[in-house]
Amino acid sequence: CHAATGAPIDPQTDRSTPDLPQNRQWTLYTVGGLGFIIAISFAMAGGSRFVMATVSKAIAGWTTHVPFVMAGISLAVAIGALFAGRLSARWGNLRCMLIAAIAIIPSVLAIGGLPRSGLQLAAIWVFLPILVLAYSVVLNGAIPFVMSLVAEAKTGLGIGTYLGAMSAASGVMNSQ
Repeated sequence: CHAATGAPIDPQTDRSTPDLPQNRQWTLYTVGGLGFIIAISFAMAGGSRFVMATVSKAIAGWTTHVPFVMAGISLAVAIGALFAGRLSARWGNLRCMLIAAIAIIPSVLAIGGLPRSGLQLAAIWVFLPILVLAYSVVLNGAIPFVMSLVAEAKTGLGIGTYLGAMSAASGVMNSQ
């Protein structure tokens, strides 16, 4: 009933309350759906380990202060989250994540695939900022992406599954 008039409320015409987003593409309740989220977690953990190891090895050829440089890169990734959020809000999270994932590939290949030379140093200076921003977009877009895969009432289950599997994957990969 409408509070002022007492008339019944027609949900088709009543706009007194804002519409909640109902544009969830998938609703994953099944074990297979949670398996997809676990697969995303393992891919993110493996990709993160590969990217950071590749950059660390490339930088080790140029300086003995690798831990400090890697801490600076991690800080830059955190600051890049501000720009990543703005890009994702403007262009859409999934589109930004796909573009960023594609940008990570040539960046890692250029930084880690070249022998120690002036060309590798130039590649580090050129591709490292691209890699940092793209890596930030992928890392920070993963949780909203997982949230879009589950129903609104199951968001906690989706995020918990993602973070738990990410921790498990990191533990397994670091124990080797």
